[in-house]
Amino acid sequence: MLVHSARVFPGDGPELVTDVAVAGARIAAVGPELPAEHAREVVEGDGLMLCPGFIDLHAHSALQSFLDPRLLPKIAQGFTTELINPDGLAPAPVDPSRTEERRAYLRNGPPGHPGGAAGDPGRGPARLGGGGPFSLLRSRLRTRDVR
Repeated sequence: MLVHSARVFPGDGPELVTDVAVAGARIAAVGPELPAEHAREVVEGDGLMLCPGFIDLHAHSALQSFLDPRLLPKIAQGFTTELINPDGLAPAPVDPSRTEERRAYLRNGPPGHPGGAAGDPGRGPARLGGGGPFSLLRSRLRTRDVR
């Protein structure tokens, strides 16, 4: 595929109007007036913005991945990677008194969902990265009288 004359925001410099060639799932070339004869499809990018996938560093859609493993709303917004669990729910650490409850949740998913966290290993174009659940870590590390 060739995207012709799009406003490209490369992420490492100023925007430029140029062509972008894609082969498979990878960017093959970026430059002005790339040849189109081998492209299966040519998209006129005049007036359109083209940029690499965004990374959401503070996302609250971890549970949504149980219901929509591809996270299509995130993809539609241009996010291809997100860091989940910034504030609360995460597989670990877990209070010892709630270990079985958390295992059941991760095995079965949220209420009404027919599967667990293992789900489909091919999550589609969105990549998820887990982070330590901030609120749980904070509560474990700080005493209640220090705020």
